[in-house]
Amino acid sequence: KNKKNNIFNVKNESIKYCEQDVIILHKILHIMIKTIYEVIKINILQSHIYTSSSLSVNSYKKLYNKNNKLSLKLNHDISNLIRDSYYGGRCEVFGNIYKNEKILYYDFPGMYGLCMLENYPYGKYEVIYDQKLHKNSFMNVSYISDINIPILPHHNIYTKKLLFTNGELNGTYWYEEIELFIKEGGIITKIHYSIVFEKSDKLFLEFINNFNKLRNRGGIYKILGKNIINGLYGKLGMNIKKEKTLIAHNNIQLNSILDKYVVNSIKSLNNIYLIQINKNNKTYTK
Repeated sequence: KNKKNNIFNVKNESIKYCEQDVIILHKILHIMIKTIYEVIKINILQSHIYTSSSLSVNSYKKLYNKNNKLSLKLNHDISNLIRDSYYGGRCEVFGNIYKNEKILYYDFPGMYGLCMLENYPYGKYEVIYDQKLHKNSFMNVSYISDINIPILPHHNIYTKKLLFTNGELNGTYWYEEIELFIKEGGIITKIHYSIVFEKSDKLFLEFINNFNKLRNRGGIYKILGKNIINGLYGKLGMNIKKEKTLIAHNNIQLNSILDKYVVNSIKSLNNIYLIQINKNNKTYTK
């Protein structure tokens, strides 16, 4: 019962709540779609863009990848060689707290954007087998680390956890990590191979700077700018071995996909089919 002692109809009130929820969401989406077109000149309804990461890639391709300088499609061969160098973020605690001790916590805001302001390799590459430290290269090395704060990361073979430890280890790293490791007293015992790129440049400088300016406008622009920056970083870091989901709006499209691809699963949602295909080969075809 409500305050006026009337019966409270849970079903009717729930329907009212859900209807209002849909109206609010519709208004938010309308504002977001309008803002995206204002900023990027992309109509996401006509472009079949379904995720923020796809929007990020499309905005970069349309506005910033001048003369197709950067290829956004990575073949499996080079991906397999450099994938092991992609370790993720570092989060550690140094020391233990004493009673009544003041603890300082540090964090980096906008770390994805900061990382993307660095030089990135692109263009042709070559796999070289020698013992030299090459610029613009990913290096697979064996090393000995005995440093106060270890520099090079590795994944534990059992737990898959990201660790920074001392010892006799091996892994694949970007050449600047190797340079810092050597500077701090680390020893490279063997360079197994280096993947050397012909060029490097600040490929995302203009992209990051412009969307950071957008974030500074606040409100919905802050949300959009952050998602665009993080979405591009995440999209380019995706493992291309994983499955890909295709969408079919009718049986004709569904049958066409079934004829072309190795299909792992199919889900139906409101007359729309979500088809997961196998991406473990270059063509995806049967």
